[in-house]
Amino acid sequence: MSNHWRRSPRGDFHAVGYAVRSSNDSCNSRSGMSGITTAAAVPTVSSRGPRLSTKVITLREARAFVEQHHRHHGSPVGHKLSIGVRIKGTDDLVGVAIVSRPVARLFDDGGDTLEVSRTCTDGTRNANSALYGAVWRVCRELGAKRIITYTQDGETGSSLRAAGFTPVARRKAHPGWDRPSRRRGADHPTNVGRILWLRGEPFSNVTKLSKKVTKLF
Repeated sequence: MSNHWRRSPRGDFHAVGYAVRSSNDSCNSRSGMSGITTAAAVPTVSSRGPRLSTKVITLREARAFVEQHHRHHGSPVGHKLSIGVRIKGTDDLVGVAIVSRPVARLFDDGGDTLEVSRTCTDGTRNANSALYGAVWRVCRELGAKRIITYTQDGETGSSLRAAGFTPVARRKAHPGWDRPSRRRGADHPTNVGRILWLRGEPFSNVTKLSKKVTKLF
């Protein structure tokens, strides 16, 4: 199904009729949260799942949704932008994506690379892929050359594949982010392997990348 983007007077971006084939990886609860205002209508559902619409939202809206629904992470402190997704014809958010500067300083290159630091859905079919697709389109318009994100071992990444992302490297599990030169609390699950995913231009400095992660290809 094709995507059509419109810019509203406030500068928001909307996707109309977005639908892809994928399962969702992020969250598994089923309650929604109001975040987008629209005229009341009957939700549109096809054999591929409900028709979805995405829109730029505030960090406050995104964080509230993540705190309520995400199964193993809290919400990030800051962002570059956040995107929400809803079933077309309804008012409630069914998923959010938060985009930030890359957490790893190696990848923080002045805006060419942005990171999806969190996605979260309520289990609505195709919502995760709709979010990743919208993130890529909006960030590309803003000048980003690539988008990265991670999945944990045991997650299929099917939503990322459906949105055009490719697995490029594997990070080994480690006990935490605490270092003598940079003290950190143990408030995130870190002792698990992760896969680095990429959409956009490949990293030019493959040597630096290979020192930090094990390349998959």
